[in-house]
Amino acid sequence: MSFADGSSTVADAVIGADGVHSTVKDLVFGESEANFTGRIAYRTTFPTQLLGGYEIDECTKWWGPDRHIVIYYVKPDRSEVYFVTSQPEPEFTVESWSAKGDMDTLRAAFEGFHPQVQHTLKTCPDVHKWALVDRDPLERWSDRTVTLLGDACLR
Repeated sequence: MSFADGSSTVADAVIGADGVHSTVKDLVFGESEANFTGRIAYRTTFPTQLLGGYEIDECTKWWGPDRHIVIYYVKPDRSEVYFVTSQPEPEFTVESWSAKGDMDTLRAAFEGFHPQVQHTLKTCPDVHKWALVDRDPLERWSDRTVTLLGDACLR
């Protein structure tokens, strides 16, 4: 087995848990195109102190008719807050971990949600945004000594 950095190794078995764009899946079962879902995710982590003393629940998910947001502390000392959303935005098809999202657009998308959502989005300084993709499931996930896990199991 060879890696992108030029190193290699010998293994008795391989588990490919490398996501929806799985290189292991492509090598074993062939390449396929991802399906854009018409949904996007906004995601970020920011210092809790920006909440200005406002308390949020340990981990809560708020649902709307066509969107949701999950907010929680990510460190034991509660010094950072994380959130991720899922909502429709079919015209956005960029798959990127670094594309910036517009905070005003995000805030408008969750207008009328719980006060914790409103306050978290109001105090959040910036956010990343990317298109959500999926694939049809594979008929099988293993071939001899190679098996796939998670999103890698999608065609």
